[in-house]
Amino acid sequence: MPVLHLLFLLLSLITISFLHCPITATSHSVPEYHALLALKSSITSDPSSSLQPWSSSTHHCSWPFITFDPTTLSITAIDLTNLNLTGSIPLSIRHLPNLANLSLAVNSFSDNIPPDVAHLSNLRYLNLSNNVFNGSLPSNLSLLQNLQILDLYNNNLIEALPADLAGIPVLRHLHLGGSFFSSSIPSEYGQFPALEYRTPVPLIIFKFAVRPNLSFSLQDITIYQFNQTSPATLTTTLHLSLSSHNPSSRFCLSYSSLRVYASYHSQQITLPTLLPPTFLGHHESCLWSPLLYGVEVPVTPYLAEVLSVEQAKGYVAIDVKVEGELKSQFGLVLPGQSQMHVSCRVVVVCGSQNGNGEGGGFQMLKPVWCSASF
Repeated sequence: MPVLHLLFLLLSLITISFLHCPITATSHSVPEYHALLALKSSITSDPSSSLQPWSSSTHHCSWPFITFDPTTLSITAIDLTNLNLTGSIPLSIRHLPNLANLSLAVNSFSDNIPPDVAHLSNLRYLNLSNNVFNGSLPSNLSLLQNLQILDLYNNNLIEALPADLAGIPVLRHLHLGGSFFSSSIPSEYGQFPALEYRTPVPLIIFKFAVRPNLSFSLQDITIYQFNQTSPATLTTTLHLSLSSHNPSSRFCLSYSSLRVYASYHSQQITLPTLLPPTFLGHHESCLWSPLLYGVEVPVTPYLAEVLSVEQAKGYVAIDVKVEGELKSQFGLVLPGQSQMHVSCRVVVVCGSQNGNGEGGGFQMLKPVWCSASF
């Protein structure tokens, strides 16, 4: 009798162990296994080798950072919080149909949050906070009808907040602070049926006030012509070396529709010259070398007199102006402030000239830092 009892206990332990983690030859053919491997493959940096055990040598039910339900033989939770991972969420995440908890918080996950996340119909807890996810928030997240906690705090999400989120009936906790959403808060967000905590309004919008620093400098200027061609006209030809630097490690900058021209005592004296669209990554610089000209541009008699006086004194002050559109790191036009204005005041020393005011007789003494606003 004791032997039979011992045998029964041994068989029970084997059965429980099998249910907890069924090591079978066919286990690696299930979609969940491949979905987890795809998630591992999407990790581009794992400095602590946290996911090294995720391999074909063991059944995925025994892998760390996941919870396996022996009753449904499926994955119900993935917790990769604070593992110093860099990567993205693969589209195959949708092949974890019984996933109830997903946390990738406090890592460096980036790219878009794929709409496939909305196919995790059993998801109750989703925490993607403190990452660098960008793009828009998937509009179909409202399909997560069992979702109770949604934490997306401190990412780089842009565009409009989806009003349909208010249609999640059991959502209790919502944190959307620390991103770059470009619209006002939808009125529907006051109608969550079960919400107990929502992001304070200042936290949702505080990043709207964050603006990148603009750094422009005029490196060189060569003046081929700058003289009166009649008592009330001015002919100007000059060649610039204009640079811009992005000092930020967070923002990238994109310039478009840039126009550069020269002015003299607040009067435009050259035609605008278009600069090519330019993208500046973190700590990157660029250099433009436009040719500016204006032929017999009408000026006031007063301006002609001022030019004669300044040339007689041996110096001339010219303003180089740049206007155009600025976009932030993620393609978001800064609300109401997309127009950029740059002004560079350069004082050139007048040297010897021929009778027509030509011949490179103007010398720029040193590079000039420019003022920029938007």
